[in-house]
Amino acid sequence: MKVYVITISNVYDFEGFPHNPRVFTDKKKAMAAFHELHDSAKAELAEDWVEDDFDEFSTSFSMYPDGEWGTSHYDAVLNEVDVEE
Repeated sequence: MKVYVITISNVYDFEGFPHNPRVFTDKKKAMAAFHELHDSAKAELAEDWVEDDFDEFSTSFSMYPDGEWGTSHYDAVLNEVDVEE
């Protein structure tokens, strides 16, 4: 069985903010949730943050103040994972 897991790394001014992974059994629902997460992050973060290339097929994104990823960033990745028994 495959599941789709969204994992978030959220750091601001050297402080990490934990997020629980989100797990889906449906790929379309996972992609929709991932894109909603991207759109929400983009709307909420400061305008001077840069973003790596992102399109409708992307399964990861990274947003951060230019040149300061180590101190502050908001990253997310969507992985397809085989569930082991």
